[in-house]
Amino acid sequence: METLHLLLRILLRLEEKSAETAGILPMRRAGSAVEDAPDAGMIMAEGGRVCWASSPHSSRRLSDLLLEHSGISRSQIERVFQFCRRTGKPLGEHMVSLGILTRELLREALLSHTTAALLTLGQGLQKGEVAPTPFQRSPERSYNPMFTFSALELVVAMIRQDPELQVAVGSPPTSFARRASRVRYAICFWETAWPDLPAVPVLYGGDALDAKLGEALQIFRLCRSDEHLAVPGGTESHSSKVLLHQDGYGWLASYGPPFLCLYRLDHRSEM
Repeated sequence: METLHLLLRILLRLEEKSAETAGILPMRRAGSAVEDAPDAGMIMAEGGRVCWASSPHSSRRLSDLLLEHSGISRSQIERVFQFCRRTGKPLGEHMVSLGILTRELLREALLSHTTAALLTLGQGLQKGEVAPTPFQRSPERSYNPMFTFSALELVVAMIRQDPELQVAVGSPPTSFARRASRVRYAICFWETAWPDLPAVPVLYGGDALDAKLGEALQIFRLCRSDEHLAVPGGTESHSSKVLLHQDGYGWLASYGPPFLCLYRLDHRSEM
């Protein structure tokens, strides 16, 4: 879980740093000279969202994923790649414009690639093989928001993609999907023992897909601190309460250790 812990800290940092400006977080191999160019990977972010991530050791190459989703030949995609390299056009978006990929399949491929790269970078961070360098502002470039990802979405995707993380987190409440389908915003958190990060989002519903991770954790802290959610009696205990957050929304907080599920209520209706 330390891999996920380290990645959460980096994603929160990027969410804040890139809120007003696009930029890159380069990764440097441990022990390399300061003057050496970072060569262990990088993460691009804009508008508080991750545009892409890369690692030379990632098991999933974007070109392979695009081939898998498009069904065209490698020689065809190579020609498209060379064109995009010359013109500066994003490869995936150009494939969509040519009708080779649908927007949905491109997003799926980009999410899979970014998730795999982040997990590889996280493993390097945990082993002490790589280290992040300062955030660097990059020339302004507007990425299509449909093909960028919130930190919250990436954390959930990483857990789904990594079997070890799935085992560590366990099985979220089966009632979450049913309840989440009845509201516009829902998040299921897995409670941690980390002093700096009290929880990890493991499932989401509705508009929470685009939620800011930092803001979601603030809501978690607020709801978890409510004395009426203190549950005695071990892991089988469970409690629920409707709370009123300062933004005016009501929240149904359902707590059964180690999971706290939050459902935003537009009206104070029973679920």
